[in-house]
Amino acid sequence: MMPAVSTPTALQPSPQPSAADLEFLSELGISSSTFSPRSDPRRLRTLVIGSCVAGTLGLSALLVPFVAPGFRRVALPYLPATSTQVQAIFQFLSGYRPPLLSSATANRISADVASINPQKMQFAQRPREVHGDAEENAAWIAGKKLIDLGSGDGRLVLAAAQHGMQATGVELNWWLVVWSRFLLLKEGAALRKRADFYIRDIFKTDVSSYDVIVLFGVDGMMEPIREKLQREMRDEALFIACRFPLPQCRAVRTFGSGVDTVWVYRKSDLQ
Repeated sequence: MMPAVSTPTALQPSPQPSAADLEFLSELGISSSTFSPRSDPRRLRTLVIGSCVAGTLGLSALLVPFVAPGFRRVALPYLPATSTQVQAIFQFLSGYRPPLLSSATANRISADVASINPQKMQFAQRPREVHGDAEENAAWIAGKKLIDLGSGDGRLVLAAAQHGMQATGVELNWWLVVWSRFLLLKEGAALRKRADFYIRDIFKTDVSSYDVIVLFGVDGMMEPIREKLQREMRDEALFIACRFPLPQCRAVRTFGSGVDTVWVYRKSDLQ
């Protein structure tokens, strides 16, 4: 008796696209004629939906760091510094003539002088205001520590490092911090040692060790910043505000106009 021989099963053809599948492809702008009759529309639908989901998630990851600051109690949107502002700031710092006495020491001396009876004093010559000499003024900016609160794309921090300062940028937007560090990597080794960027909240960043504090702020955050500076700012330090001034404070120097206006304050100006 001959053994039974199994007949190979014929391949089943792929299911033809339904009317709903063809309508779905049409809505996506895809012609069904570009696919062979054996194409499985269910796989195509899964691929298209997966691509849309992946694209949406990627776009959200890119945009959320820029949009999220607007929902904070004190919002600081990304407003890059203009080249005019950066140039004006370092032109001022390069020519700055710091007094030899701190504001606190000067206030104490003023109080002591006010308590002296002028009729019992004799002056050999009229006293003059004391500042550092020309060489000290020219070299003052070099080696000083600068922090940019809300450093954005890092342009001001990089400019400070190029002027010989030890510069730090703090920023909540991690995309901007990554971009700033990428720009820093393109610079020379000497410059990379003088600059760095961190993902930090500016209100949780201690500024007590810095000589120059810079902020490109908005109107609603200037009062909290003034209170923070009163607690942490050194007597000899400078605070540079761009676009908006500190409320109820008289700047020691103001320059620029419009969005490029810059205000410079000392600790004694914040009272």
